[in-house]
Amino acid sequence: MTALIKFLIIAIVIIYIISRFAGYFLRVAYWFMGKQIQKEVKKEQERRQGKRSWSQGDLKITVSNKNEKKQRKSYNGGEYVDFEEVKGKSD
Repeated sequence: MTALIKFLIIAIVIIYIISRFAGYFLRVAYWFMGKQIQKEVKKEQERRQGKRSWSQGDLKITVSNKNEKKQRKSYNGGEYVDFEEVKGKSD
C-alpha cells in the first residue's frame, strides 16, 4: 500500500513540474520555429524576385536579376484620363 502511495505522489509531482514548465518550453520552441519559417519565407521571396544570395564567412553576397531592372526602366507610365465631376440630384 505504501508503494502505491509513493507512486501516486511521485506521479503527481512529475505532472505538476511538467505542467509548470511546459509553457516556457513551448514558447521557446515556437520562437525557434518562427525564426526558421521567417528564413524560409525570405528565401522564397528572393527566389521569386530573381535574387541569389550566399555567405562567405562574414560577407553576405546578394545578386539580383539584371533583366528585372531593365524591365522596370522601360515602363513610361500610363494613359492620362480627364477628371469629370459628377453632380448628383438635388431636391
